Amino acid sequence: MATVEDSNNIKPMQVDVDSASKDTETPTKPFCRKRNYLFADTKCCCCCCCLLTGVLSFILFLVVLFANASAQTFPATRFTNIEYKSLDGVTTLHAYLATPTTPLPNTPAVILFHAWNGMGEEVTYFADQLAEQGYYAIAPDLFRNVAAEPMNILHNIMNVISTPQPRMDSDSDAALTYLKSIANVDASRISSGPGFCFGGTQSLMFATRHTMAAAVTCYGTYASEFHQVDGGKESPAWGKLTGGTKVLGIYGELDTAPAPEVALGFEKALVKKGMVHNITIYPDVGHAFINPESYKDEEAIGHSQAKGAWQEIVTFLNMAFDNTTSVSGKRRELELDVVAKESIIPWNIAFKHRIKCAWKCAKDHFTKTGHGERMQLK
Repeated sequence: MATVEDSNNIKPMQVDVDSASKDTETPTKPFCRKRNYLFADTKCCCCCCCLLTGVLSFILFLVVLFANASAQTFPATRFTNIEYKSLDGVTTLHAYLATPTTPLPNTPAVILFHAWNGMGEEVTYFADQLAEQGYYAIAPDLFRNVAAEPMNILHNIMNVISTPQPRMDSDSDAALTYLKSIANVDASRISSGPGFCFGGTQSLMFATRHTMAAAVTCYGTYASEFHQVDGGKESPAWGKLTGGTKVLGIYGELDTAPAPEVALGFEKALVKKGMVHNITIYPDVGHAFINPESYKDEEAIGHSQAKGAWQEIVTFLNMAFDNTTSVSGKRRELELDVVAKESIIPWNIAFKHRIKCAWKCAKDHFTKTGHGERMQLK
């Protein structure tokens, strides 16, 4: 710190007036300074450099993270067992098909929709469970041979958001066409769903585009689209989901997307529509509580709820189909859906629910709920 004596020794700065007058009238501060910008010495002339550094660093982080995530993916064909062509005959599609031990004529069938991580044990396990009940069960691979563990966060977010909804609609339609082509399948008794998580939204969307005997959604956010709109008017989302389709919705009390309020609003809309339905909110569980781990392990979190919910699904399907199969050998012939239907669901609505799914499932990882809670069981 300078003292009074020191200040007396400070000499005034000499200024060359003549040379100063040669410069501009308003001297400017030197704002360009040399910085080490990433891996090269570059002059930075404004704060944009800081922003650019941050953006490029973030992109580099995402590239490394995505490369790591990609390394943890696996071919979905690990969980598929059949191939068939897309409706335009160009692309080979894959699915998992579970068949009854003793197929009978006029057998009901179910289309299952996988969760946000693609084909895996969850959807194939429950397809086998339905086959044991005497149903044909098909689970189409909507992500076309790309799958990952539920907690491969970045990959699953990118997959859910970037996969075009019209393509998934068309692939689902192809699965329905394949299912109807099986000789023993009763084309008038097919259920859209159960669908789990992301698949719960897909099962409801599918049922708005096709006349189905039943629709089963397990914690799919799309249920909110059926709530009454402004002025108490009926939502435009119903499409072909009419009184002829029986609807089952399974939800968790602790879930936040969809929250119980969404389930109750869906139930209110179904009542007003006069549809046969059952909406059940299971206590003390959140998202994704119906899974093989919780279902099989009596010590697992949510075991009783998973068992109860699955039993409700089976009972509901038995009721919806009246689960009686004809032994006459005569199959009711219905025209196959050989032409892809244009989705009645606006792209922004479908995209909104994929964002909701991605956000919710990613958050589960950090809060150890839903999918994150499942990982604690392994």
